[in-house]
Amino acid sequence: MFKEENSTLPPILNAFEIYFVKDFLQPETERADVDAIRKIKSTYGIKRNWQGDPCAPKKYLWEGLDCSYDADNAPRITSLNLSSSGLTGEISADTSNLLMLQSLDLSNNSLTGSVPNFLSKLTNLTVLNLKRNEFTGSIPRELIARSDNGLLLLRRGAEAIVVHVAASSASLFSSSSSLSSSPLASSTSGFNRDSQFSTCNRLRWAEISFEEVRRVRGFNREEELSLFWCSAASG
Repeated sequence: MFKEENSTLPPILNAFEIYFVKDFLQPETERADVDAIRKIKSTYGIKRNWQGDPCAPKKYLWEGLDCSYDADNAPRITSLNLSSSGLTGEISADTSNLLMLQSLDLSNNSLTGSVPNFLSKLTNLTVLNLKRNEFTGSIPRELIARSDNGLLLLRRGAEAIVVHVAASSASLFSSSSSLSSSPLASSTSGFNRDSQFSTCNRLRWAEISFEEVRRVRGFNREEELSLFWCSAASG
């Protein structure tokens, strides 16, 4: 750029800057899912860096979550992995509000109580991992049925088996230190060791109900208890 010899004015420079705005915004996660996962976080005191929107933007998806992304709909939480997260207490009822959940992994924690019926209401659930917790009670029948039908992959490392043991078998337990090898007889409720324990690798703990026994060492009242901590071979 230079000045012309016959010019009486200094050089004039005109410049244009052109900007293009590209929309990178993603829709926010479905409000019901956001509320549910935040309540789950609060219930268990989860220490992960869960901040902002759980699913959006996709690049900053919360650890342990997977979401569905559809151009016409808000993202939904489809997978929740809380394995080895130090969880205690019972399974949070807020889990039932994650209606699009397909996979739920709660393994390797210290969860207690029974496996709740509301899990069977999660109709999209195809994987449920409950291994290595401290649950008592039985698995809801609806979940067992879905597992048997191949609709649900159910991993359960500890399950409860409620039995009534005949009075004639009481003496077997008063001094037995290895219940997994005790010669259990058929009980008043039709319990059969071969059929009920065929999937058990190891029995860690047992509490027995003797309906007709009043005086058995270690038991002083009639009550129904349960056999639990049975490691299933199907694992």
